[in-house]
Amino acid sequence: MLGSLSPSRLAELVEGVEGEEFIEQAGGVNKSFVVLTGHMGNWELMGAYFAQRGFRLKVFAKPMHNPRIESQLLAARRAFGLDVLYTGEGLKPALRHLREGGALGFLADQDARRAGIAVPFFGVPASTALGPAVFALLGKVPILPIFALRVGSAHHRFVALRPIEPRAGEKREVALEQLTRAHVQALEEMIRKHPEQYFWFHRRWKTPERKLKRGQARSAEKQNAAEDNRNSPGG
Repeated sequence: MLGSLSPSRLAELVEGVEGEEFIEQAGGVNKSFVVLTGHMGNWELMGAYFAQRGFRLKVFAKPMHNPRIESQLLAARRAFGLDVLYTGEGLKPALRHLREGGALGFLADQDARRAGIAVPFFGVPASTALGPAVFALLGKVPILPIFALRVGSAHHRFVALRPIEPRAGEKREVALEQLTRAHVQALEEMIRKHPEQYFWFHRRWKTPERKLKRGQARSAEKQNAAEDNRNSPGG
């Protein structure tokens, strides 16, 4: 869809944004923050819309198996000013982007297998990726939950929720879990309100809690803290 849209037509499709004050509270156009969303509504259109508004947004994504489709999708995203950081590129590009005032986007509603931590999702522990929480802590920035909703057959509106702020003074392992729980709760809240909008036929609970490595959050924290030190001035 993005490849066939002009910027003016994109603007016409969006009826509005709820929670603009929360976007400003997170930092607005000129400051860094982590964007948290899920496979709800037209998330691709939402990313393009905010990129057109001047947000320097890079989203994490896995490349598609078909390289031709991946190339076309990447070109369509970049045409609207939306860029991609592919999983596996490491932390440096993402941290650099945050430190330069950009925003990082995550679709964080996938099973994270053994790399995740167990967080309740609709009352059942689900392996959840630490990425949004890790970058919020390393960048000392809030997580902004924001979701796309379809209105009728062709229009859209976007809903931003209150930013999730890292707590000062918390041990990193505790902070990682608290931030992760909070953004999962935000997603669950939106799904409960708009279950028909959630388009994600995914085995969200396929990794049993017993298979998650003990101390996974601590291991991730040490790894990312070391990476942070290497990326710091003089590191």
